[in-house]
Amino acid sequence: MIKNEILPDIIVLNSQYRSHHKHNNSVAHNENYLPHTHKNHELMYMIKGEISQHHPRGDTIMKAEELYFAPMGSYHGSYSTYESDIHFVVINFTTACFKSDNFTGLMVDKTLNDLTKYSREAYKIELQNKANEQLKDKFLQIHDEFNNKAMGYQHAMVLYLAEIFLTIGRNNTNISSLKQNNFETTKERLIREVLLYLQTNYMNSDVNLETALQMCPMSRSSFFTVFKQITNLTFINYLNNLRLNHAENLLINTQVPILDISLQSGFNNISHFNHLFKREFGISPTQMRKGH
Repeated sequence: MIKNEILPDIIVLNSQYRSHHKHNNSVAHNENYLPHTHKNHELMYMIKGEISQHHPRGDTIMKAEELYFAPMGSYHGSYSTYESDIHFVVINFTTACFKSDNFTGLMVDKTLNDLTKYSREAYKIELQNKANEQLKDKFLQIHDEFNNKAMGYQHAMVLYLAEIFLTIGRNNTNISSLKQNNFETTKERLIREVLLYLQTNYMNSDVNLETALQMCPMSRSSFFTVFKQITNLTFINYLNNLRLNHAENLLINTQVPILDISLQSGFNNISHFNHLFKREFGISPTQMRKGH
C-alpha cells in the first residue's frame, strides 16, 4: 500500500507490499516505479526486503538499511528481485522547504552540491560509521509526523529532513567513486529528451517509434540499445506501460466509458487496447472496473 502525503515542497511516500512478481510485472503495475523523472530530488530508504533500482548505468540492488538518491531530473525505476515483503520510505523534496532557515539551507545546499557535483544519475549512497542504521529512525519519524499531523508537524518534517542531510554530509563516502564515473554521452542525453517527451505526450495516439526517432539523430540500432540501457524496457513496452497504467487509473477512479479511456490513453483501436490490457494485467478492462 502506498500512502502519499503532501507538504509545501516535500512529498513523502510510505510503501509496503508483498511482491509476487518479478521485473516486468512489478514495474508495469505501478506508475511510481516505472523508469521516470521528476522535478524534485528523491531520497529512498529501504526498511525491509530487497528491490532493484534501474538507472542508465545498470541495476543497483537495494537491501534493508540502504539509502538511494535520485537527483532532480534523473531517470530511474525499481522492481522486485524476488517474492518478499517490501517496505521503503521515499522523500521527494526541493530546497525551498528550508527557505525560512538560512543556516540550515546552506548546510543542505552544501550536501546536495556534493551529491550532484559529479553525477546526474541516481545511485546508492554509501555512508560510514553505521550512519545508514541511524537514518532508519529519521525516515520513520517523518512518516509518523505525516500520519499523526500533530501541532507543528510541518516544521518537524523539515527538521528531520535537515538531520538526514547532516548525517549524509558527515558520513558520505561516494564522492571519490563519483568523480571517476562522471560522464554522459550525447546519445544518452537525447534518449532522456525522448523519455520526457513520452511522459508528457503518451496520451496522443500519434506518438510512436517514428516520432521518437525523428527526435534523435542516431541509427535505429543505437536508439534501441541506449533506450533499453536507460529504461530496461523496449520502446514499445515503455510506451505501452505508460498508456496502460493511465488506463488502469481511469478505470479504477472514474466512470469514463472504456472506449473513451482507450482513446484518452493513446490507443486508437479498442480491440488492440483490450488485448494489451489483458496481457499485462491478466484481466479485461471490464473485469478491472467491476473489481473496484
